[in-house]
Amino acid sequence: TWPVDTAAGLEAAVDVAIAREVDAVVQLGDLVHNDTTWGITTEDRAVVTGALDALAAAGIPFHYILGNHEREAGRTLLADHDGTHLLGARPTMVGAAVALYGLDHTDAVPDTLALAAAPEAAVRVLCLHQSVAPLSSKAAPDVDARALLAGTDVRLDLLITGETHAHTTATVDGTHLVSAGATARLERGLEPSVELLQVGYGTVVCERIMLGETPG
Repeated sequence: TWPVDTAAGLEAAVDVAIAREVDAVVQLGDLVHNDTTWGITTEDRAVVTGALDALAAAGIPFHYILGNHEREAGRTLLADHDGTHLLGARPTMVGAAVALYGLDHTDAVPDTLALAAAPEAAVRVLCLHQSVAPLSSKAAPDVDARALLAGTDVRLDLLITGETHAHTTATVDGTHLVSAGATARLERGLEPSVELLQVGYGTVVCERIMLGETPG
């Protein structure tokens, strides 16, 4: 009942990344929808491949986690493309400054996350696809940020989730929390955007960029 053009949103996000000459793109799940009957459409595959090709041509690596919509066909689609990297419990470094961790969508977030150590000077970022209190407005979010942060020995500077469509931010015990929103207008009143993460001298600055604006 509400038309959504997710292809345009993805392409706009890639345009921003290339225009800003970012060091990497991090995608937080639900890049594609793998229908349980029909799978991923040919059109959607072409859009994703085109976006990944554009990033690769610009020399920008693509790091990702899997949401609840990708399923196995989505996993295969992304894994088969050069320049894509699935995030996990071991840190994926962006230069020497940023250590990325990832947790795919899960029906039950574990009480403890066994994250491998990262270089001491690196800013540590955990990417997940869950509803997180206090970011989420759900009555029963999947996980509470305080419990999640307490369940790992790795100090996290930023926790960022892609599950909630609305863009929200918070701070818990010194860790920045960001719900990045969506690159398409999935619900009325929620405007599409991407998040630009800037790291320097141990600091983290997040800038929301509205899609449809001219990147500068």
